[in-house]
Order: sequence, then structure tokens, then C-alpha cells
Amino acid sequence: MIALGRAWATELRRIAPRARIEVVSNAVRPGRADQQKVSGPVHVVFLGEIGERKGTFVLLEAWAKLIAYPNCQLAKLTIAGDGEVERARDVVLDLGIGTSVDVRGWLSETAVATLLSDAHVLVLPSLNEGQPMAILEAMSRGMCIIASGVGGIPEMLGNSSGVLIIPGSVDTLFGALRDVVNSETARSDYGARAFQRAVDEFNIDTAARRIDAFYHQITQVKALPARSRRAASIELKAPSQVNEHSDWTP
Repeated sequence: MIALGRAWATELRRIAPRARIEVVSNAVRPGRADQQKVSGPVHVVFLGEIGERKGTFVLLEAWAKLIAYPNCQLAKLTIAGDGEVERARDVVLDLGIGTSVDVRGWLSETAVATLLSDAHVLVLPSLNEGQPMAILEAMSRGMCIIASGVGGIPEMLGNSSGVLIIPGSVDTLFGALRDVVNSETARSDYGARAFQRAVDEFNIDTAARRIDAFYHQITQVKALPARSRRAASIELKAPSQVNEHSDWTP
């Protein structure tokens, strides 16, 4: 069995103690870590299903406290995702925070990429999670990340690559938002460490090598460098399966 991270591997071993379990994390291709130069408001983004499980309404309450905080740096929040979109918009109106919050609903992959390219902070205050791709995408861009310390998130962010908060706590989330919105240095430091962690631990090339090695191990074929793999695999085929017109792809 393949588990997305050590936390899930531990849970799987509890359920199936005799199973062989390997860890292969979600992965991303890192981009450039240049997200923290601010010429306007600090842009905070939430990406995911809008609702209680992802902590959307806790976030809106914390945001209301943030913008009421004395001397808080100018900031804006974009919420994007499917789910309880209209409820979120109603809560924004009830809290009187409509001038700094934009609830966009579901976005295409291209629109998400554009949104993240203009953002400084990703916030994901979920009640439970696996290994969210939103966090990996933010890490690959060198963004500062605030997220709940649940599921596979602590393993993703390590000890210092993001701000871990207590799930469901408005006050904890408010404090984290206040600290990073008001400090470009904090955002830059967290973003730089997150980017480096994405390069070292969650690079898609690293994940591909792990899966390749695991596949060859269970098939009892030694993993080879990419340039040698095609030749070795063709040699393993029966003569009738290989000819001059073979279009086999590794």
C-alpha cells in the first residue's frame, strides 16, 4: 500500500498491521520564490471547498478581527472554491467586511494559477486534511502559509516552513494573520523555507524516482537511470513482442 505521508502510513499500519506500506507524498514542480514584494495590500488567499470542514467561516470571523485591529497593514482576502459560496457571501455582509473580502467561488486551473501569482499568504484552517495540493502549490511559489496542524499538514510544513494553528480557533487564526500581514520579514522567511522544503521533499522529480524504485523493487527489476530503462525493458519482453516498429514508451 502507498500512503500519502507518514501520518497516513501510521494510521494504515494500525488498520492493517501486516500490510507493507510505502510512503510517497503528493508532489509539485517548484517555480520561483519571489512572492513577498508588496506594492499594495497584502493579499491573503483561501483555496478549497467553502464550508465548515475547511474552516472558511472561522477564517471570516478571524478576518473581521484582523481588519478591526489598530494599525493593521492594509490587506485583502480572496476566497475561491465550490461549496457554500452564497453562505460565505452572506457572512461577509453580516460581518461588514465586504470592502476587503472577495468570495469568487470555483475557479479554473488557469485562474487559480493567476490568483496565486498575485498572492502573498495562503490560509487553510481546515478541521481535517490529507496533503492538500493548495499548500504544495503555495510552497512551490514561496508563499507564506497559515494552516491547521491536522492530518498531513505538519509533515508538509515541518517545524518552520509555515504557521500551524489550532483548528476551529478564531483567536489563534487571528493572531497568525496579524503577525504575518504586519511583517514582510516574517512572510519572506516562511515563504523561503516553504519553497526550499518543496524543492527538497516534494519535488515531482523526487516523487517519480521514489515510485520508480518502488515499482522495480516489487517487480524484482533493478531501477535504472532513465536513459537505460528503455533498453532494459525491451530486453525483458518476449521476442514476439518486440520488433522494429515497436512504439513502447517507458
